[in-house]
Amino acid sequence: MASGSERRPRWRRRAWTAGATVLLILVAAAGAGAWYGSDQGIKVVHYGTGNTRVLAVEGDLVTLERTPETGKPGTYWLEWTGAFSMLGDVVSRAQDRVTRKVLRGPAPSVGTPGYFGSVPPGDPEVAWGIGHTEIMVPTELGPAPAWYVPGGIDTWVVAVHGQSGRRKAELKILPVVHRLGLPFMAISYRNDEGAPPSPDGLLHLRDSEWRDLEAALRQARTMGARRFILYGTSMGGQIAGQFLARSPLAGLPADPHRSRRRPRAPGGTRPRHRRPRPGLADPVRAVRAGRAHGGVERGPRPSRPARA
Repeated sequence: MASGSERRPRWRRRAWTAGATVLLILVAAAGAGAWYGSDQGIKVVHYGTGNTRVLAVEGDLVTLERTPETGKPGTYWLEWTGAFSMLGDVVSRAQDRVTRKVLRGPAPSVGTPGYFGSVPPGDPEVAWGIGHTEIMVPTELGPAPAWYVPGGIDTWVVAVHGQSGRRKAELKILPVVHRLGLPFMAISYRNDEGAPPSPDGLLHLRDSEWRDLEAALRQARTMGARRFILYGTSMGGQIAGQFLARSPLAGLPADPHRSRRRPRAPGGTRPRHRRPRPGLADPVRAVRAGRAHGGVERGPRPSRPARA
């Protein structure tokens, strides 16, 4: 019969074995979760066309299935096969349904499946009645489509959508941009619908996508653009940042025909200090310096009230 001193090491071994087994299971689970998460992060996703269904229609009131999206406050779009409508804020809600008012467009039929979201449907003409041209940008992987809306000046707004998104996601800003007279370009990049895929069929999370933005800006320069305001949503902002950090085009002057030599002061000497020539990075530099935000000059900060 084993003594107490002999049982103690056996229980210790069992405890160590059980602890090591649990630790290995946790490490394996964490590794599997990390692998799955990273796989989902670089996988190309093209979303379908339906995330809700019309339950009832009464005049200009439409009742939809209640989801985390359809229950949000604000103005949204409902798109279905061949048509769309703009819906206002929630009028009433129940446990399984929400009712919203149609602000623009027809009311769908009961039972219609549709896509509910904040993205305007269609192209600039369909969404806002603004004329546009579909152009093809010659990227290193092949032609990628872009929407171009002309304006009256040579400073262009170039919009870049986010991860697994679509060009139409950037149409939210088009009415304001168009009202200001700025030309507008909404680009697509590798792995988008209608654009060429990447060689491995995966997203590179801005590491290679920025080169498609660079190609779009080169195309825009041939069309008369001299300065750019880069507008990016989510990963689109990261793509713009990578372009500014890595593209030689980001450091070019606004006028490619202007001499890059430093001007001579009277007497033949060159000035010791000069103001940098405007380039593609100017809008971002301005925002970081606090001189402008979103193309609108900031006013002075309000003064704090004096203490009594």
